Amino acid sequence: MVIKISTGDDESISFDAENPPLGLKFDELLKALEAGDVPALVQYKIAHGYRRHPKLAMKILEQLSRVDDKDYNTLLLLLACRLQAGMDGIDVVQRMEFYESPMLDILKGFVSLKKKSYDSALFLFGKARFALGIQICNYYLGNIGEAKKFDSKVLRGYCLLKEARDNEELGEIERLFRDANKKDLLFGLGLGDEYEDEGNIDVKMRLVGELVDREEFPRAHEMMETMPNNAEILYLRGKIEHKKRDFEAAKKYYMESLGCDRNFIKSEYNLQRIVQDKMGNGSYRCSEFSDFKAYLDLKNKSTDMNLEGCSEDFRNAVLAVLGENTKRVDTLVRRYMRLIGNPWIENFVVMNNIGYSLCRYLRPFEEYEERQEGNDRFLIGSIGIDREDNKCLVDGEMIEDRVKEAEKYLRRALDECPDEYKEVIRYNLGYVTEDRGLLAELSLEESRRLLSVEGEEASSIPNELELLGFYHMRRKEFKLAKKIFQKLDTLYSSIGLGNIYIRSFCKDRDSSALGKAMKAFAKGMRSYYCGNGIGICLALKGRLEEAINIFNNVTIDWVGGYVNLGNTLILCKRYREAMDVFSKISSMRYSRQMLEKLCRIVNEVDGYRLCVDAGIPGAKEKLFELLVEQSRFEEAEKLRVVDQRLMKMYDEKKEEEKKRKEELRRKAEEMREYRKRRR
Repeated sequence: MVIKISTGDDESISFDAENPPLGLKFDELLKALEAGDVPALVQYKIAHGYRRHPKLAMKILEQLSRVDDKDYNTLLLLLACRLQAGMDGIDVVQRMEFYESPMLDILKGFVSLKKKSYDSALFLFGKARFALGIQICNYYLGNIGEAKKFDSKVLRGYCLLKEARDNEELGEIERLFRDANKKDLLFGLGLGDEYEDEGNIDVKMRLVGELVDREEFPRAHEMMETMPNNAEILYLRGKIEHKKRDFEAAKKYYMESLGCDRNFIKSEYNLQRIVQDKMGNGSYRCSEFSDFKAYLDLKNKSTDMNLEGCSEDFRNAVLAVLGENTKRVDTLVRRYMRLIGNPWIENFVVMNNIGYSLCRYLRPFEEYEERQEGNDRFLIGSIGIDREDNKCLVDGEMIEDRVKEAEKYLRRALDECPDEYKEVIRYNLGYVTEDRGLLAELSLEESRRLLSVEGEEASSIPNELELLGFYHMRRKEFKLAKKIFQKLDTLYSSIGLGNIYIRSFCKDRDSSALGKAMKAFAKGMRSYYCGNGIGICLALKGRLEEAINIFNNVTIDWVGGYVNLGNTLILCKRYREAMDVFSKISSMRYSRQMLEKLCRIVNEVDGYRLCVDAGIPGAKEKLFELLVEQSRFEEAEKLRVVDQRLMKMYDEKKEEEKKRKEELRRKAEEMREYRKRRR
């Protein structure tokens, strides 16, 4: 549409509403409108031509309003332009203080929306009976169900967007926006490459975001200068500084963004990536957010870490690092196997940890035998003693096979790791494979210590050397282990040396070995391991009462002492006391076996009760049988035995007991009758 505007002297300006003049030509148009006698309706049409340039339309309407400050139609249009330009329009509302109109109420409602006064906006829209405005308020107030009922595809699309959990649910939203021909909204959501209005704030926000992602920072800054500061703009400014690695400037913008909107999760997320403190109470349906929030809880040792919503990768990483049962090699290796390719842990770290886990019981002192069920010997639970196979099995697997598997993973870790980690992984590799040549090439202090077994100053070397001694014990290289321990004067070297001497007594019948073992254990009497070792020596010497006293003290700190205490009581033929002791560690297979054997020897109801409590198969039936034999029928009934043979025995015994009681009553009655006749 072309409009002719008279400028006087029979001259006029042509105005094309579809292609309005801009720049200097707009200034000429504005002067012509001010100087000429152009009707208000014509000026309204011209202002409408600048609908995509609301700030220019505002200049036309402001100029027109100065002619008549009570022209409320002009003021209403001016207020609408202010709102379209992203301004609040409060000054225009104040100029219409005494004006009443449904249209004014609607525009004032949008002013309230701009100020986030949703209750006030709801009142104004309700007063004007503006249904769309009412449902927009419902949307912002969280009444999504009500808002979705309104017949507006755009509003319904926004409601679905608020409830969407992932990209798959965007299909219906895209359809609604396409049906409404809202290309700018589709563009803002990244669902389309076309848009209607470059001035639309959603379109601008996406364009700026794309510029920041492409690191075209000057163009992004130029576009942001034309946009009002809000939480997202400040977030994008912070993101630019973040990408430039100016973390202080980035923190400043992120905090300003959160000042505008405390719940703006993007700023909170990026801020915490810098400060690594703790995420707020906000939530966001996104696994990356949940992962990072839980990671911060983990880093700051929070006691209420929540893994809800976290990705499977993060859950697997946490399970491997913090999960239970990490002392079991097979469990730990399986968990680390799942971490290969996990983004939360470098792959070389995973490979190294798998290699280490495979050999973890072959290297450091880990109280290995102590945890094994069936440990029925007088041992303190160290390394190598309870293994008869020359090749030494660990968890049913040959050590040689375990070492080869570990070596494979450690070499993969060595190939993938950065240079600063190579020495550490080479040390692990040399330690596992016993490659002295490799260890000699390293500058690590730990490597020097491992290679100094033959050194003169071995006594000054800390625990790495004693670990090597236990490693040789594990491999049944007792002579080398003994040589190492004899040069040391540490608690664990005393334990290891004492163990070797006990083995020498048991295997080689060396009568002097027990005295040497006691001397070794005496150096570490502050440890219950050494106390237990002395108790073992006393028991093997036949000084059983002294051994029992020591084992009683050891059990205060270490439940493993109950095995030795129970065995010693058996040697003293104090079987009932031994049962009480083994019942305290009934989770051990060996303890259950001993309880079962002792029950047959003691053959008492209370003893069988201990076996029932320990879950020993057949104990309940034996207890039932014993109770029936003793005619303790009520107690027997409580056991609820279903074995037909036992129930038949129960019925027969009960009937027999009944007849016996009847016979006693009959004899008692006969005796009373006899006494009466005598009188």
